[in-house]
Amino acid sequence: MREIIYLSTARAGTTEATVESILEKSRAKNAEDSVHGALLFDGVHFLQLIEGEHETIGELFKVIEADKRHHKIVKIVDEPIKELRFAEWLMAYIPFSEFRNSKSVAECTKLFDRLNKKDLQPDEARFLFDRLYLSLWKSGATIKK
Repeated sequence: MREIIYLSTARAGTTEATVESILEKSRAKNAEDSVHGALLFDGVHFLQLIEGEHETIGELFKVIEADKRHHKIVKIVDEPIKELRFAEWLMAYIPFSEFRNSKSVAECTKLFDRLNKKDLQPDEARFLFDRLYLSLWKSGATIKK
């Protein structure tokens, strides 16, 4: 199995409705391909973790890289894993409205700034990704599966 975490910048005009449409199609495809993960969208950036069978994740990332709805894609983690960390989620998502209203906005901003500098090691990226999701969840944000 394989895990990829990446950061990208949304193209101008990307809205929650756009992201919800992407998620609807992605979840259906992920169910077919046994892909799992989580997505955060702050209105500007996407931070996504995808995991599943090695070859499937590699092919999916090629599709993600070719998607014109975002750019400045930075792959932070691309490593084999022994078990799925998000096995219960086809693609968890925290809507921007929840993120924007969260008490964790400063935490998220720090994370995105750090990721944009491209100076994180894979273990740090995983830790920060988990911390971000935990922080948002504890703050009452609705995580859609």
